Amino acid sequence: MLKLAGTFPEPFASERRVRERLRALAAERRVRRWRYATAGPGAAVYYTLSAAGYRLLHGHDAAVPSRRAFAAVPVARQRHTAALADFLVHTPVAAHAVGPAVTDFRRENGPQFSAGEDCLYPDAAFSNLYSQSPPADRTFDPCPRFIVPSPRHVGYHRGECARLL
Repeated sequence: MLKLAGTFPEPFASERRVRERLRALAAERRVRRWRYATAGPGAAVYYTLSAAGYRLLHGHDAAVPSRRAFAAVPVARQRHTAALADFLVHTPVAAHAVGPAVTDFRRENGPQFSAGEDCLYPDAAFSNLYSQSPPADRTFDPCPRFIVPSPRHVGYHRGECARLL
């Protein structure tokens, strides 16, 4: 979180301040605190948004995702989820360093893409909005879209899909 905070208008000054803020949000039930399944003492913790936190961010009339979106990450998916979180932190930090902002972020299994008769539910999707004009001799999409494909194939489902991006 401290690394990602470097992209905020008012970033956190230290890891201690991040922990204090997360503890305060957990006390107010805006986020939930979980422990990674590791052997021995000193297990790392992670946080997920709570349903109340989701409604605070998106409005009380917004459709709330399934309960799974707010639950603890199953042990079998913790390694994958931690790696995905690392990628999803590094990407906006790297983009912020060179100018473009990550926009229109879609969470895991949020967007759906048609793949013939199947649907693909990627791990994440986002757009990149460039803050500077491209050189005159280059043409490019000023707002390219990116998907983070899932390394597993269980994201493919038979049936109709709606293309959301």
